[in-house]
Amino acid sequence: FIYNATFGLINNNKLKSFRFFLVNIR
Repeated sequence: FIYNATFGLINNNKLKSFRFFLVNIR
């Protein structure tokens, strides 16, 4: 459970960073 929660947190962080990156390109 801890591993899954940590992986979800990292994945969510990457998603936010990727969206921020796309917004900056525009």
